[in-house]
Amino acid sequence: SKEAIEDVIKVAKDAYERRRLDDETRRFLKWYRDGLVEEDCRDMFIKWWIAFEIWYTSKGYKKVRKEPQKEDRREASEAKAAIKALQEICGVDVKTAKNIYRLRSALFHEGADRIKEISLEEALHILSKCLNKVREELWKELSQREF
Repeated sequence: SKEAIEDVIKVAKDAYERRRLDDETRRFLKWYRDGLVEEDCRDMFIKWWIAFEIWYTSKGYKKVRKEPQKEDRREASEAKAAIKALQEICGVDVKTAKNIYRLRSALFHEGADRIKEISLEEALHILSKCLNKVREELWKELSQREF
């Protein structure tokens, strides 16, 4: 909504000017905001997924390694981290989390915007609710900080 966009811009600008945001939070807000103004559902999902991945990585769900892993192990650990984050942060069951991740993979790697288990619209709705929850928690955290 327009109010959500204005809220993101206001809080991000205020926090940035006061240097209250770390790099991950700034990047999260940038991708979240970009998704809010996106008209194409596929691009909105991609931008919101990037925001979500930045967020859950910053919260320790995904380990950032100094040495690259073999691709199969890396993909498995990335999927596991995303599914766990979807369950714990977004409050979805494991089946829904796996389906959202499968849709994400189909969209990112194959350009497909649907899988039979979940529609893009349904996944967007879940991701939107989840990111709104993250945004509200972030606003609460920022409002309690003293600088």
